[in-house]
Amino acid sequence: MVVLSDHGFEFRGYEHDNGPAGLWIARGPGIRPGLLAPSSIEDVTPTLLHVLGLPVGEDMDGGIIAMARPGGPLDRAPRTVATYGAAAAAVESGAADADALKKHEEYLRALGYVN
Repeated sequence: MVVLSDHGFEFRGYEHDNGPAGLWIARGPGIRPGLLAPSSIEDVTPTLLHVLGLPVGEDMDGGIIAMARPGGPLDRAPRTVATYGAAAAAVESGAADADALKKHEEYLRALGYVN
């Protein structure tokens, strides 16, 4: 089980620069007891993907939060995939597909992530 706050983590450049510290609580088989090393909101997705046994996108910011119990089911090398999603696939060799990126931005705007 993972409990995570959606504010804090001092993620610079967005609305919650001065928000309270983020909260991350994890418990279950394979998770070592004790405090975790400081982490970033950018570490959440790669960590959850790893916990679920799914590959982590090589183009993702952040990394896997070290919380595996030695010898437990999470104590394994991460699997990777080049990328996830339409926006990432729209960028090749530094040249962006403007139409694909615009569609992705509209999608994020409809979800309320972009003003």
